[in-house]
Amino acid sequence: FLMSNTSSRQFLEDESTGLVPLLSSQNLLAAPLNTSVGMGGGHAGILQACKDAFDCRADVIVTVGGGAIQDAGKFVRLWLSSSPSDEECTLENLLKISPDDSSKLPPQISIPNSFALAEASHV
Repeated sequence: FLMSNTSSRQFLEDESTGLVPLLSSQNLLAAPLNTSVGMGGGHAGILQACKDAFDCRADVIVTVGGGAIQDAGKFVRLWLSSSPSDEECTLENLLKISPDDSSKLPPQISIPNSFALAEASHV
């Protein structure tokens, strides 16, 4: 599941050098590029990313961008690891999740485009 900020979209989708065509050609991309998380995060975009990742049964989260995207990827991992079934991803449900068992978290590959340190912190 590939997440980025909107400003990185053009680089990620470039036919000759982009990550999206590369992953797609290897059958490693299960869903379209997700750019729902805006600058500074915003819970609506994070909830949409959680829903999209769950709907495509994401097993790896790849985040490209600054701190908001890197941290949003951590929330997506928490949502996926909580074994949601038909429960709607809401802010209240997301905040109930405890990251106690990190062995259940899907991996996150962080590709920062700025020096924000969010990619270095762990969940």
